[in-house]
Amino acid sequence: MRSVSRLISAVAVLLLAVSACSVIRGDKTAGTALDDTTLTTRIKTAMAADPTVHASRIHVDVNKGRVTLTGVAQSPEEARIAADIARREPGVKGVNSHIQLAQADSNSNSKR
Repeated sequence: MRSVSRLISAVAVLLLAVSACSVIRGDKTAGTALDDTTLTTRIKTAMAADPTVHASRIHVDVNKGRVTLTGVAQSPEEARIAADIARREPGVKGVNSHIQLAQADSNSNSKR
């Protein structure tokens, strides 16, 4: 539980820093950046709370309410659940999942 709290705190700090850069560059307004940062944090928190999703392997990017998921999932179910978590979050306008599936270890079927 403590590691999840640390992960969430680290993600929140990182997202605030990234959103500040977007505002400075003029990509977003301060309100939009804050909304996107809030959505990202809520989605990552929900993923961290789900035992099926390895939140540290899934990257969440939100731009004007549109979520893009990238990273590697261990199963199609994990990728689907991660996308479902993002879709359920109030304020999300759309989810584009680019999550890839981990490759099976080719050595697992070799002779011992």
